[in-house]
Amino acid sequence: MPVDKQHHDADDESDFIGAHRIDVKGDEHGPLAHMVRSIQELLGSYEVQHFTRDEQELLAGHFGLGVIARDVDDCEKVRQILKEHHGHFINYYSRWVMEHLEP
Repeated sequence: MPVDKQHHDADDESDFIGAHRIDVKGDEHGPLAHMVRSIQELLGSYEVQHFTRDEQELLAGHFGLGVIARDVDDCEKVRQILKEHHGHFINYYSRWVMEHLEP
């Protein structure tokens, strides 16, 4: 979601720190993390694509929001609410499945 910087408590540095923590390449979390990220990228894992998108959104001054939806009806309600408030890149994550709800 776009953030109006005048009403956003965090500063530009926190956006950079958040993006840095994602560590898409795994460089900041040691050789094992780097190897795992490299294998995920090689295999075309959606996780690398999502981490990259998350990093770009944070660097653009946007923010992420996680919401727990316990069933399909809650998931749809959350999607509608986020969409009404100009949310984008809305996804559902469960233990075994990831589903794109909105681009």
